[in-house]
Amino acid sequence: MNNPMLIGSLAVGVLCCVLGLVGMVTTGWLTNSVFDVGLFSLCGPRGCASYAAEDSIAAAKAFVVIGWLCALVAAINTLVYFIKYATSDVPNRTLPLIAFIFYFISGGASLLGAIIFAAGGKSEAEEAIGSSTLGYSFALTIIGALLSLAAGALMFVHRSRIGGPI
Repeated sequence: MNNPMLIGSLAVGVLCCVLGLVGMVTTGWLTNSVFDVGLFSLCGPRGCASYAAEDSIAAAKAFVVIGWLCALVAAINTLVYFIKYATSDVPNRTLPLIAFIFYFISGGASLLGAIIFAAGGKSEAEEAIGSSTLGYSFALTIIGALLSLAAGALMFVHRSRIGGPI
């Protein structure tokens, strides 16, 4: 099969899911010399513990989780389409459209979660742990979101190159 856009979308989509998952579950969203804060837990000198997220952190958590779930749905959809497309000459434009939509929802939701965290969640967490800097988990989430948008764009280009209805 000679379709680089489809293969690229699948590869970038899987990478987006991996980076998004690592960024979401690790404790490197905020760091200082004593604490590492993630969306779900806080690590300090005595170990790690979960905490009750409120306001901006809770909103950021919700958007990042929604973004990752949409990326996962899009990647699975792309894989199903890849398997179907590789074994059949029948064009299907619906599955690429679904993947495109979910990749873009994923990218938008994850970026919105990161923006909410940077705008409000950082100051909320700093009230509890002191001055901190944004860490690697925050960056991985943004990279995953941008890769999700790239995977969606690749899927859109692939869809525009195939024939058939809708």
